[in-house]
Amino acid sequence: METNNKKEGVYTELLERILSLVYKPGQVLNEKRIAQELGVSRPVVREVFYRLSNLGFIRFIHQIGAQVENIDFRMISEIMEIRMEVDKILGKLVLRKISKEDIEDLRNILDQINQLNFSEDYTKFIALDHDFHAKMRSMCHNALLESTAEKYYLHVNRMWTHTQAKVTDLVDIISTMKEMVDALEDKDEQKLLAAITLHNNSFLEQLQSYLRF
Repeated sequence: METNNKKEGVYTELLERILSLVYKPGQVLNEKRIAQELGVSRPVVREVFYRLSNLGFIRFIHQIGAQVENIDFRMISEIMEIRMEVDKILGKLVLRKISKEDIEDLRNILDQINQLNFSEDYTKFIALDHDFHAKMRSMCHNALLESTAEKYYLHVNRMWTHTQAKVTDLVDIISTMKEMVDALEDKDEQKLLAAITLHNNSFLEQLQSYLRF
């Protein structure tokens, strides 16, 4: 029997392929081929397909199989609206539970971001942004809230990747990440919620500008 670690590895790999657009929107995925490539059974791949379907990244079509969901940029405002409210709830929980070690971990990620040359290391910034938000989610110690916040973050991340690095004004985005960490360290809920709002709005405005909504 295949271990949970192996199943998780397949999930992580397929999710990354969808987010990075290795698997294109609308692409039909071959369960047998993927199972052979990754060295697992077809039931494991099928289980991962259902998990990705629950996140909204795959849909099942009769007599065709699993297909990567299209990206609907018309939904960006609605997705960001939900994400912002979820992030605020998450932030309030993190504020009560965060440790000094957690603060240090977040500042370490920010230090790595500040060392980047964004014209050359844009994909590294996206990866570190992912690490930052994953760390924030994990600190709420609430599995349901963590998975909900992850779902909306990942959908926005996929849209971001699709713009091919056109969201390039990162000053406000990075500064609000620092403001979030400062607010967490100061146990300042009002400051934290303001930083979360500015962070999300800054990204949304740039993405909408690129898409010319």
